[in-house]
Amino acid sequence: MRSTLILGLGKSGRAAAELLLSHKKNVCAFDDYLKGLETLCLAELGLKYISDLGDICWEEIDQCVISPGINPKHIICTTAKNRGISVITEVELALPFISEPLIAVTGTNGKTTVTLLVEHILKINGICAKAVGNIGVPLCSYVLASKKAEVLVVELSSFQLETLDVPVFDQAVILNITPDHLDRYLDMQVYATTKLHLQNCIKEGGSLFIHEKVVEQFGFLLEKNKYQTLGFHQKDLEYFSSLLYRECAEHERENVLAAWALCKPFGISHTQFTKALTTFYLPPHRLECIASINGVDYYDDSKGTNIDAVICAVCAMKGKVILIAGGVDKGSSYTAWKRPFLGKVRQIIAIGLAAKKIEQELHPFIPVICVDSMQSAVVMAKKLAKEKESVLLSPGCASFDMFCDYAHRGKEFQYQVRLLKDGEI
Repeated sequence: MRSTLILGLGKSGRAAAELLLSHKKNVCAFDDYLKGLETLCLAELGLKYISDLGDICWEEIDQCVISPGINPKHIICTTAKNRGISVITEVELALPFISEPLIAVTGTNGKTTVTLLVEHILKINGICAKAVGNIGVPLCSYVLASKKAEVLVVELSSFQLETLDVPVFDQAVILNITPDHLDRYLDMQVYATTKLHLQNCIKEGGSLFIHEKVVEQFGFLLEKNKYQTLGFHQKDLEYFSSLLYRECAEHERENVLAAWALCKPFGISHTQFTKALTTFYLPPHRLECIASINGVDYYDDSKGTNIDAVICAVCAMKGKVILIAGGVDKGSSYTAWKRPFLGKVRQIIAIGLAAKKIEQELHPFIPVICVDSMQSAVVMAKKLAKEKESVLLSPGCASFDMFCDYAHRGKEFQYQVRLLKDGEI
């Protein structure tokens, strides 16, 4: 029997392995970072772990399933493609097992918020919806679960869209496309093209909504008559925005508009939507005000992992800002911060591997101090911040130089702020 090779044994890779094994398929796996006791657990799954690339028997492999974090240029991916072996994602592996209506959500920023918002709105109005995908619940795990939903809301990253090219979604939205992952993609056009793969994944009779800013910037990559433009020029959406969200930041209004467009085809009325909206709360680490100390507000926006997300966060602040930023650089230039930060960001405290690059690109236009830990960053922010100002953690970078993930980074920031509030640092 031929085998499936799984590249990467994180959450999605393990879910893919479990699904294949449940169907009595032969599965082998390779992971660059798998160590120690983790390998012992693999035997329980029944898969064959390959510790050396030279041990892969390519003649027995009929497909390769890659995890989102795996670069398509990985030697296993390129070797598989050169041998004519299909390379797919965990999402593609799961799709043939799913019959429920599918809603897809992608964009550089706001994906998780919109995904959870649509799930919430549908649930409140009696439609059993489930948020899956890049949000942390692999589609393969859903396939294996006993409890099923009426509608699946699928958050998709650019990584998950790289190989996806089949019409499977009933509704979909592309929220925005701003600089991100340029350490993986050659340039913005390549990154945008990957996001726009979604236009080829809509069922006949389905709807794809694309924000007007994306259409303006990347319209030359779009196929006519495959999408509807989403924006404030639409009268019903404009009315909705002005009715409830006069005080919200622009990106928050855009997220709500996207959710409304996706929910409306399921028979959700304007009244039902707005009522359900009042009971929705943002997930953690997204412009979360965690403390007020001596007239200074502290905000955790650890999920802000790209240049544009930080700009949105800064613009949402009412007063001047002490910004904590940095981590693993993703290939974008921090010079994009100069104009929107002018007169708004009084000081940047830079951490992580990107700290020196941030300093080089922004200092002295915006003062930058480099520190070596989150504790040092919080202590420095306390010294610098004045009454009615905000201390904002919005890194604009990945987290894995100092932390496990963005949530770990946000929790550490919150912990250090609590120590600050309690007078322990």
